[in-house]
Amino acid sequence: ARSALATISLCGGILSTSLFPTSARAGAEEDYVAATKMYATGDVINAMSKLQPAADAGHAGAQALYALILSRADSDEEAIRYFRMSAEQGNRDGQFGYGSMIAAGDGIKADPIEARKWILAAANQGHPEAVNAMALAYMNGGLGLRDAPRDDATALGWIVKAAESGFIPAMDALSKAYASGGYGLPADAKL
Repeated sequence: ARSALATISLCGGILSTSLFPTSARAGAEEDYVAATKMYATGDVINAMSKLQPAADAGHAGAQALYALILSRADSDEEAIRYFRMSAEQGNRDGQFGYGSMIAAGDGIKADPIEARKWILAAANQGHPEAVNAMALAYMNGGLGLRDAPRDDATALGWIVKAAESGFIPAMDALSKAYASGGYGLPADAKL
Protein backbone atom coordinates (compact mmCIF):
# COMPACT_ATOMS: atom_id res chain seq x y z
CA ALA A 1 0.00 0.00 0.00
CA ARG A 2 2.85 2.36 0.74
CA SER A 3 4.10 2.39 -2.81
CA ALA A 4 0.65 2.86 -4.32
CA LEU A 5 -0.21 6.02 -2.47
CA ALA A 6 1.37 9.39 -2.79
CA THR A 7 1.18 11.62 0.23
CA ILE A 8 -2.32 12.92 0.57
CA SER A 9 -2.49 16.64 1.20
CA LEU A 10 -4.46 17.80 4.19
CA CYS A 11 -7.16 19.88 2.58
CA GLY A 12 -10.06 19.72 5.01
CA GLY A 13 -13.04 17.47 5.07
CA ILE A 14 -16.66 17.54 4.08
CA LEU A 15 -19.10 16.55 6.78
CA SER A 16 -22.68 15.55 6.18
CA THR A 17 -24.75 17.90 8.31
CA SER A 18 -27.81 15.68 8.31
CA LEU A 19 -26.22 12.65 9.95
CA PHE A 20 -24.89 14.03 13.22
CA PRO A 21 -26.01 16.60 15.77
CA THR A 22 -24.13 19.90 15.80
CA SER A 23 -22.11 18.92 18.87
CA ALA A 24 -20.90 15.70 17.20
CA ARG A 25 -19.92 17.62 14.05
CA ALA A 26 -18.06 20.22 16.10
CA GLY A 27 -16.26 17.52 18.09
CA ALA A 28 -15.28 15.65 14.94
CA GLU A 29 -13.91 18.83 13.37
CA GLU A 30 -11.96 19.70 16.52
CA ASP A 31 -10.55 16.18 16.69
CA TYR A 32 -9.61 16.32 13.01
CA VAL A 33 -7.83 19.67 13.36
CA ALA A 34 -5.93 18.46 16.44
CA ALA A 35 -5.04 15.19 14.70
CA THR A 36 -3.68 16.92 11.58
CA LYS A 37 -1.35 18.97 13.79
CA MET A 38 -0.22 15.83 15.61
CA TYR A 39 0.30 13.97 12.35
CA ALA A 40 2.28 16.87 10.85
CA THR A 41 4.71 16.70 13.79
CA GLY A 42 5.08 12.92 13.49
CA ASP A 43 2.84 11.99 16.43
CA VAL A 44 0.94 9.31 14.51
CA ILE A 45 -0.23 7.32 17.55
CA ASN A 46 -1.99 10.27 19.19
CA ALA A 47 -3.25 11.47 15.81
CA MET A 48 -4.92 8.10 15.27
CA SER A 49 -6.64 8.30 18.65
CA LYS A 50 -8.29 11.56 17.53
CA LEU A 51 -8.86 10.55 13.91
CA GLN A 52 -10.74 7.32 14.46
CA PRO A 53 -13.64 8.85 16.45
CA ALA A 54 -13.85 11.74 13.98
CA ALA A 55 -13.77 9.31 11.04
CA ASP A 56 -16.42 7.12 12.65
CA ALA A 57 -18.55 10.25 13.17
CA GLY A 58 -18.50 10.80 9.40
CA HIS A 59 -15.82 13.49 8.99
CA ALA A 60 -14.53 12.97 5.44
CA GLY A 61 -11.13 14.57 6.01
CA ALA A 62 -10.56 12.46 9.10
CA GLN A 63 -11.62 9.35 7.17
CA ALA A 64 -9.08 10.10 4.42
CA LEU A 65 -6.18 10.79 6.77
CA TYR A 66 -7.02 7.82 9.00
CA ALA A 67 -7.18 5.61 5.89
CA LEU A 68 -3.80 6.91 4.71
CA ILE A 69 -2.22 5.98 8.03
CA LEU A 70 -3.89 2.56 7.94
CA SER A 71 -2.66 1.94 4.39
CA ARG A 72 0.90 2.80 5.38
CA ALA A 73 0.59 0.29 8.23
CA ASP A 74 -0.54 -2.34 5.68
CA SER A 75 -4.06 -2.47 7.13
CA ASP A 76 -5.38 -2.31 3.58
CA GLU A 77 -8.89 -3.69 4.08
CA GLU A 78 -9.65 -1.16 6.82
CA ALA A 79 -7.96 1.62 4.84
CA ILE A 80 -10.17 0.82 1.84
CA ARG A 81 -13.28 1.10 4.01
CA TYR A 82 -12.36 4.56 5.32
CA PHE A 83 -11.09 5.84 1.96
CA ARG A 84 -14.36 4.75 0.37
CA MET A 85 -16.49 6.53 2.99
CA SER A 86 -14.47 9.69 2.45
CA ALA A 87 -14.53 9.38 -1.34
CA GLU A 88 -18.28 8.90 -1.41
CA GLN A 89 -18.66 12.22 0.44
CA GLY A 90 -16.69 13.95 -2.32
CA ASN A 91 -13.43 14.43 -0.39
CA ARG A 92 -10.63 14.68 -2.93
CA ASP A 93 -8.06 13.02 -0.65
CA GLY A 94 -10.43 10.13 -0.09
CA GLN A 95 -11.13 9.85 -3.81
CA PHE A 96 -7.44 9.79 -4.67
CA GLY A 97 -6.59 7.32 -1.92
CA TYR A 98 -9.46 5.02 -2.81
CA GLY A 99 -8.64 5.15 -6.51
CA SER A 100 -4.94 4.55 -5.86
CA MET A 101 -5.64 1.49 -3.75
CA ILE A 102 -8.01 0.11 -6.39
CA ALA A 103 -5.41 0.76 -9.10
CA ALA A 104 -2.75 -1.13 -7.14
CA GLY A 105 -5.07 -3.87 -5.92
CA ASP A 106 -4.21 -3.11 -2.30
CA GLY A 107 -6.91 -4.63 -0.10
CA ILE A 108 -9.30 -4.84 -3.02
CA LYS A 109 -9.37 -6.40 -6.47
CA ALA A 110 -7.46 -4.24 -8.94
CA ASP A 111 -9.79 -2.49 -11.38
CA PRO A 112 -8.17 0.20 -13.55
CA ILE A 113 -11.47 1.57 -14.85
CA GLU A 114 -12.94 1.99 -11.35
CA ALA A 115 -9.62 3.41 -10.15
CA ARG A 116 -9.64 5.98 -12.96
CA LYS A 117 -13.18 7.05 -12.01
CA TRP A 118 -12.09 7.97 -8.47
CA ILE A 119 -8.72 9.45 -9.42
CA LEU A 120 -10.41 11.55 -12.10
CA ALA A 121 -12.93 12.82 -9.53
CA ALA A 122 -10.04 13.92 -7.30
CA ALA A 123 -8.16 15.45 -10.25
CA ASN A 124 -11.25 17.42 -11.24
CA GLN A 125 -11.12 18.95 -7.76
CA GLY A 126 -7.47 19.92 -8.25
CA HIS A 127 -5.80 17.18 -6.20
CA PRO A 128 -2.15 17.52 -7.33
CA GLU A 129 -1.20 13.83 -7.22
CA ALA A 130 -4.44 12.91 -8.99
CA VAL A 131 -3.70 15.42 -11.77
CA ASN A 132 -0.25 13.84 -12.15
CA ALA A 133 -1.77 10.35 -12.16
CA MET A 134 -4.18 11.33 -14.93
CA ALA A 135 -1.33 12.82 -16.97
CA LEU A 136 0.70 9.63 -16.52
CA ALA A 137 -2.29 7.49 -17.48
CA TYR A 138 -2.63 9.37 -20.76
CA MET A 139 1.12 9.29 -21.40
CA ASN A 140 1.61 5.60 -20.57
CA GLY A 141 -1.78 3.95 -21.04
CA GLY A 142 -2.41 3.29 -17.36
CA LEU A 143 -5.72 3.29 -15.49
CA GLY A 144 -7.41 1.37 -18.30
CA LEU A 145 -6.43 3.82 -21.03
CA ARG A 146 -4.12 1.42 -22.88
CA ASP A 147 -6.56 0.90 -25.76
CA ALA A 148 -8.21 4.32 -25.62
CA PRO A 149 -7.21 7.30 -27.75
CA ARG A 150 -4.49 9.04 -25.76
CA ASP A 151 -3.27 11.62 -28.25
CA ASP A 152 -6.08 14.15 -28.04
CA ALA A 153 -7.17 17.35 -26.33
CA THR A 154 -8.20 15.54 -23.14
CA ALA A 155 -4.76 13.98 -22.80
CA LEU A 156 -3.12 17.31 -23.58
CA GLY A 157 -5.23 19.05 -20.93
CA TRP A 158 -4.08 16.72 -18.14
CA ILE A 159 -0.47 16.82 -19.30
CA VAL A 160 -0.48 20.62 -19.40
CA LYS A 161 -2.02 20.81 -15.88
CA ALA A 162 0.59 18.41 -14.52
CA ALA A 163 3.43 20.24 -16.31
CA GLU A 164 2.24 23.59 -14.95
CA SER A 165 2.54 22.18 -11.42
CA GLY A 166 6.15 21.16 -12.09
CA PHE A 167 5.60 17.45 -12.70
CA ILE A 168 8.76 16.59 -14.67
CA PRO A 169 7.41 13.62 -16.69
CA ALA A 170 4.59 15.84 -17.95
CA MET A 171 6.97 18.69 -18.72
CA ASP A 172 9.13 16.28 -20.73
CA ALA A 173 6.12 14.85 -22.60
CA LEU A 174 4.86 18.34 -23.37
CA SER A 175 8.20 19.53 -24.75
CA LYS A 176 8.37 16.44 -26.99
CA ALA A 177 4.78 17.03 -28.10
CA TYR A 178 5.56 20.61 -29.12
CA ALA A 179 8.57 19.41 -31.11
CA SER A 180 6.89 16.44 -32.80
CA GLY A 181 3.26 17.51 -32.99
CA GLY A 182 1.97 15.07 -30.39
CA TYR A 183 -1.32 15.34 -28.50
CA GLY A 184 -2.90 17.25 -31.37
CA LEU A 185 -0.38 20.09 -31.30
CA PRO A 186 1.15 21.36 -34.53
CA ALA A 187 4.80 20.33 -34.88
CA ASP A 188 7.25 23.18 -34.36
CA ALA A 189 10.31 22.63 -36.55
CA LYS A 190 12.25 25.26 -34.57
CA LEU A 191 12.26 23.06 -31.46
